[in-house]
This record gives sequence, structure tokens and C-alpha cells, in this order.
Amino acid sequence: MKSLLFVLSIFSGTMLYAQENVTIQGKITNLEGHQIIISYLNSNGKAHSRVTPLNGKFETTLNISDVQEITISPYRFTGNSIRDTVRKFYHTPPPLTIFVSPGDRIRLKGDALHIWKAKVKGGRYIKEYEQLRSLTDPLITQGDNLKRNQYALLLCNDTTAIAKSKETQRQLSSEIRAVTKEYFTTQKNSVFAVYKLFQSMKSLQPGEVEEIFSTYSHNVQQTSVGQRVGDFIEKNSIVGPGSQMIDFEGNTLTNKVFTTVNLLGKYILLDFWGSWCGPCRKSNPHLKELYAKYKDKGFDIVGIAYEMMPTIEKCKQATLNAVKEDGLPWQQLLNNELAEKFDVVKAYNVGAFPTKILIDKSGKILWKGIGTEETQLDKLLAYIFGD
Repeated sequence: MKSLLFVLSIFSGTMLYAQENVTIQGKITNLEGHQIIISYLNSNGKAHSRVTPLNGKFETTLNISDVQEITISPYRFTGNSIRDTVRKFYHTPPPLTIFVSPGDRIRLKGDALHIWKAKVKGGRYIKEYEQLRSLTDPLITQGDNLKRNQYALLLCNDTTAIAKSKETQRQLSSEIRAVTKEYFTTQKNSVFAVYKLFQSMKSLQPGEVEEIFSTYSHNVQQTSVGQRVGDFIEKNSIVGPGSQMIDFEGNTLTNKVFTTVNLLGKYILLDFWGSWCGPCRKSNPHLKELYAKYKDKGFDIVGIAYEMMPTIEKCKQATLNAVKEDGLPWQQLLNNELAEKFDVVKAYNVGAFPTKILIDKSGKILWKGIGTEETQLDKLLAYIFGD
């Protein structure tokens, strides 16, 4: 095994654009005196710009240094929102999302009640952006309608219909992801396509990202966002199949001393998860089956929880509660606590949850999987233990 003494940022990569402006001109009806808020990234990170239109018209300039998607929506606008504190039902309409590049001059025209449908013109990559938008916007509109229908059903206390509507909404979200993936998989010469790959790469299997990226043209690969995808692929290779696992140590949630050195001689599954992560929790029953089946044959699981609570103690309690609720018998470590000395999540280039990594007796990584698809893991374990 080897120690990793430094962690490279996922978002490193040379920017190929100088700091330039993006100018946005727009006319939005039905604002009822509200401002427009634009969210974007600048050299300091996340930024928000509020603009006060005059008779619905506005013009503003953003300082950005690279291609990105920005969002535009009415600020504190309640004209088309649902906020029912008694029934705890909240819905805010989707924002308008635009793909911009330094130097762009964007023109838009829309209705505050349906801002995501606004017509957009101008911009270096407008054709690429509109190609995908023409496919996803109707689905986004369906999603907005579904949420409004759910509220109507809630007022009627129709729990059965609400459950069906939520399932339809989940299917719709899956369809949007599938349409987007089809776009960035097939558009080989598109900067917008490699940007959408960049957005999605943490939720894809590591080998899949490399396979898709390899099909892009050289010019696309050499863009700043292309270089960031390339960096991600390179870092994944450090902790991918065939590599030695990265050593770490700390205390478990039950205050037992833990070190990866003691894992030698067993097949180990590192399970990166969180109490807040629905897919993680849904995969736990199957993990328990695998643990029960193979634990006496030289197999163990180490849970590495990543929580989002404001303090270490609250993070620890959230994990302990989930461990108890799900009946997880294997040892658990809290990355939020470990990260004070060594961030295991970053070291293993984990960007989506759940992520699982299977390690052999000598400490070599055999498999890395993202999400809840575990068929390959099942087959590997069956092969290893002779089932």
C-alpha cells in the first residue's frame, strides 16, 4: 500500500480564456416590480448579481473567465410559486439556464411566470445549447406541471395519486439525465457537450468517462473544460482498478482505532455513503446480504460516511442514527472527522454517493462503482469466493 501525501483538486486545469465580460440584455414580462437575480461563477467562486429592470427591460455585465451555465430567475418572486407552510409543500419554478462563454452578448425575452421558457439569442455556443435545450425544456415543463398537480392532490388528500405522481416525477428526472447523456455522448465536436460531461462525470462509472472523452475531437479535449475532464480521468487512474489503495487511519464511530494496514489479508469493500443519501440507504439491505454471505470467507466492509451537518457532533449523530436504523454491522468512520487530518473522500476522488471500492488481499483496487448498480460487484465476489 502507499500513502497519498497530497490531494489534487478535481477542478484544476488551465483556463484558456482571459477574464472577459458577458453582456446580457433582456425583457421579462410580469415581474411585478421584482428584481432579476443571476447566479454564475467568477474568479472568486460562486457569485450572484441582482438587476432592477425598468419596465421589464434590463442590461447587465458579468465578469467571467471560462465557459459555464448561468441561471436567471425573478428575485423573491411569488407570482408562480407555492409556499404552504401548514402542509409543508414548497415549489419554486425552474430558473432559466444559459450556457455562456467570455465575450458573449446574450439577448433574452420571456415571462417571469415561465422564465425557463424564455427565448435566448446570441452567444458563441448558442446552437449547441439550443440543440439540447429543445429536448430538455419540454421535460422541465412537465416536471413543473407535475409539482403543481401534486399540490392539488395534496389539497384533496389523495395520497395514492400523490405517490404515483412522485414516481412519474422520478421517471421524468431519469429521462432528463438520459437525454443529456445521449447528447454529450454523441456530440463529438461540441464544447457544450464536454461541459455537460464535466457536470455529469462524478455520477458516471470511471471507465465510462474516459471512453466518452476519448471520442471527442482534439480541439474539444484541449478546451479548458476538456482539460478539467482529463484531470479527473487522470486522478481516477490513481485510485482506479489496478492501483494500490491509499492508506488512512483514524477512529471508528465506536472509538476503536482503525488503520488500513490491518486490512491486509482480506477482501475489503470501502463504502462511501451518507445518512442523507437515499440511494445509499436503499443499497444497504443488499450490502448486508453480501456481508452475511462472505464475512466468514475473508470479506469485510468499511463504511466511510460523509455528512452535511454543521458540526462534527451532529454529523456523527446522523451517521450513528442511520447505522442503527439500517442495522449495519460493519465498522464505520466519519470522513468529516477524518478530514481534519486526511480527507479520504478527496483522496479516493469520490464525487458521487454511493461509491464503492473493492480491494483485494494485497491492497490492490479491483473495482470501483458509482451508484446503486451492483451486478458487477456481485459477480466479482461470487468469482472470488467460488460461488
